[in-house]
Amino acid sequence: MDKKGVLQIVDCFDAVNGVNITVKEIYQSWSPTLQFSFHIIGSGRRSIYKDNIYKSIKILKSMPLPSFIYPNLSLGFGIRTILKTIRNRNIACVHIATPGTLGFTASFLARINNIPIVCTHHTNWDAYILLMFPKVLSLPLNYIMKILLKKLYKSSRKIIVHSPNLIEKINNLGVKKVEYLPIGVNIYSGKSNIIEAKKKAKVIVCDKYHFLKEKHLIIYVGRISKEKNIVLLKNVITNNENMNFLVIGEGPLTKYLSQTKNCIVTGILYGNDLNECYLAGDCFFSGSITETVGRVFLESLGHGTPLIVSDHGDHVTILKNCPSVFFFSRQSVNDIIIKIKEIINSGKYFEDLQLEAFKFAQEFAWKKVLKRYSDVYKDIGL
Repeated sequence: MDKKGVLQIVDCFDAVNGVNITVKEIYQSWSPTLQFSFHIIGSGRRSIYKDNIYKSIKILKSMPLPSFIYPNLSLGFGIRTILKTIRNRNIACVHIATPGTLGFTASFLARINNIPIVCTHHTNWDAYILLMFPKVLSLPLNYIMKILLKKLYKSSRKIIVHSPNLIEKINNLGVKKVEYLPIGVNIYSGKSNIIEAKKKAKVIVCDKYHFLKEKHLIIYVGRISKEKNIVLLKNVITNNENMNFLVIGEGPLTKYLSQTKNCIVTGILYGNDLNECYLAGDCFFSGSITETVGRVFLESLGHGTPLIVSDHGDHVTILKNCPSVFFFSRQSVNDIIIKIKEIINSGKYFEDLQLEAFKFAQEFAWKKVLKRYSDVYKDIGL
């Protein structure tokens, strides 16, 4: 018989976000060496990842959500595909990365086939729903979501969270099987020291995107959408013409953000191209309050780039002890711009911040946290 398998379920697998990137990096790191097989089923309209080696990723053609609800995202169910994978691949655990239509379908099929379920809690649903929907809808939707999550999590052997303070939030749903697991991220691993690497990368990136090298470069990496508070980012950009802004990502508000002369939106970048932009940044800015950990925040630190982020969100617990992270409490554009200038014009202190950022991120390097991910599956018998 084939070795036992883990089936990971990801809604909206065609979107570029922290959940999907994390799933793919785990898969790429594990697949050649695992004692069990690892399979992914995701919903979406297109594949952003070509698996030419292991043939274990399936993207289901799915129904797009109406654009007035949320543009560019898809709903999938995949009953036949999930059942076929469970039966033909000796699946011994179903890991639900997202509680969407595909996730709830998979949890039902896992239960009737007596297969253990593991869930990952990735989203700050209270903040997310409040931002995405009018108040008249957000209250009942939050109530419904809590009922669904409670049902899903109570049927699971284990719930993984990437921020320690989320343990209490999940416990408040009446669920006790919660484990904190640090998220893994890519960090700079070149031969040059981090300060020299950043200087070289800035020259390369400024030449590539036709920025003046004398100006400071502020970066943002992530989805360009309402829940990431892109309106605040645009206000900071338009009121700070003496700096350049490089935005790496895509989303429903790409065109809205692209209409500023000191900002370039690159679209989605991967690998060395993305790492080069992280290194080139003098500072990373985000106004998002819906993060549970802020994967891109940690990757930015891992390339020696200090952060300016909101003090609202679950990312605060992870980042509060890093001296290279600066929090703002008011949505004041002027206060934020003053803070950015204070940091990047601080001379030797600024280099110290870059070094401290890089040092802090080492604890989240994939090579350090990957074994803990496999231990989750061993705990349930794989």
